[in-house]
Amino acid sequence: MKDLRARIATGDLLVTKWQAPQLPTSYVHRPRLLEQMHQAVTQQLALLSAPAGYGKTMLLAEWSASSAKPVAWLSLEPADNDPARFLLYLLATFQQIHPQIGETAAQQLDARHQPAQEAILTSIVNDLAANLSNDLILILDAYQVITHEAIHQIMTFVLEHLPPQVHLVIGTRMDPPWPLARWRAQGRLSELQSSDLRFSTAEVRAFLRLMHLDLSEQMQYQIAQRTEGWIAAVQLSHPCAHSDGMLLLPISVRRFSPSSHRPCRTFSCRRASSHG
Repeated sequence: MKDLRARIATGDLLVTKWQAPQLPTSYVHRPRLLEQMHQAVTQQLALLSAPAGYGKTMLLAEWSASSAKPVAWLSLEPADNDPARFLLYLLATFQQIHPQIGETAAQQLDARHQPAQEAILTSIVNDLAANLSNDLILILDAYQVITHEAIHQIMTFVLEHLPPQVHLVIGTRMDPPWPLARWRAQGRLSELQSSDLRFSTAEVRAFLRLMHLDLSEQMQYQIAQRTEGWIAAVQLSHPCAHSDGMLLLPISVRRFSPSSHRPCRTFSCRRASSHG
């Protein structure tokens, strides 16, 4: 029976799932949101919930790099919808910070006759309480891929019993089916939504400068207004913007309302007056 560290060393577990993505050269640094994140993680749970294209993952990557507290990162994917696999990666994520956390639970998962799930989760929570003297931030990115009810129950139990020095940050396209209303009422939950994450007009201008586009103030303002600060739409718009005073807007931008949560599949441009 391999322990978790042996599984990692022999390639049984995918190490890139614990690595935050690199920020692209076109990334617009967002100090106002970093400050909101620093405030958000004072709560037990910080929830970044917004449709695709609002920059959740990149914001989490920027914030984790700036955090003075230790941060453990886990990128989720559809294959993680198996409760045993999910728990295994979760345990290994904690071990990136402290090697003693989760060893007993991992052995229980490997046992021929597993104990009840609550016993495994109790072991994890007890390990966190016993081995962490300082704050730890755990980031789970792309939680929207998790649909298995048993995993939602696992997360609810863990969140209900986490020691105060452990803080969970969730990046997701939709709110998870957890008792969020109760946690809000208890003051245990902080939230950043699309209204917080959308680009401000100043951030749209900063992005367009990074793209080396010499556009008028009016055209930059028009892009900010028509895209409603939806970052993916701004990125789609910049190839259609021209310094001749005309703006070619993608059909997907003209038809898309961020609140509709519809994905962009069409990229086609039409010419419009920058003053229209």
